[in-house]
Amino acid sequence: MDNMHNSELFRKLLTVNYAQPMKIKGREQGWASQPIWADADTWFERKQRELEMKKLKAEQDATVKAAQEAERKKLLDALEGEVEEPE
Repeated sequence: MDNMHNSELFRKLLTVNYAQPMKIKGREQGWASQPIWADADTWFERKQRELEMKKLKAEQDATVKAAQEAERKKLLDALEGEVEEPE
């Protein structure tokens, strides 16, 4: 390699550099010299947690909605009872 740098080939000057290791884009670490599937476990765990959080949020929203509906029914029944008594 040292003897090829700045030598002539077909009347053209050669510039020879040492090769750098190829960089493969890693997911969470940015550009890294590791394969992209190296962080597959952390990606899978993160997706599982996100899915679980979505399910819990949906359950909580359904519970809150049911509680609000029950409270609304109670209030409506109480209001109907107040209106019917004077008659």
